[in-house]
Amino acid sequence: MDTNPLAEPARVAFAGDWHMNGPWARKSINHARDHHADVIVHLGDFGYTFDRRFVDAVEGACAEAGLPLLFVDGNHEHHPKLLRYPIRDNGLRQVSGHVWHLPRGFRWQWAGRTWLALGGAYSVDRPWRTPGVSWWLGETITPQQAARTIERGPADVL
Repeated sequence: MDTNPLAEPARVAFAGDWHMNGPWARKSINHARDHHADVIVHLGDFGYTFDRRFVDAVEGACAEAGLPLLFVDGNHEHHPKLLRYPIRDNGLRQVSGHVWHLPRGFRWQWAGRTWLALGGAYSVDRPWRTPGVSWWLGETITPQQAARTIERGPADVL
């Protein structure tokens, strides 16, 4: 994708909790396109294990729709696998041509407002999940991540 995923949008679509559900992701992406969104911001529990079939399905739908997708990580993500994607010069992790991860504490400007990505949460369903299979370390915001984020001051949109 040659365009800037952080380019100023006229309309933002929000999504969340796809949990690696390719058909639901495609339906959501098409809905965003049909309602003239310029970008999709996914608010957690996006790719779960970042299986290539799911990532490729989302990439294909975003490419067809001409939409970048930015996502914050949720508690139900394979965090060690996600963190293997390098942070690019724009401060984001590029998962595919149109799909970008907003790292914890990342800030950007849209419409004269400061936006802040700060994903993660505690899994209340952890006792029913399997470590390394359906639950991974890294799901919660660390005290260090919180301190670094607070140091940088307020944000308008979290």
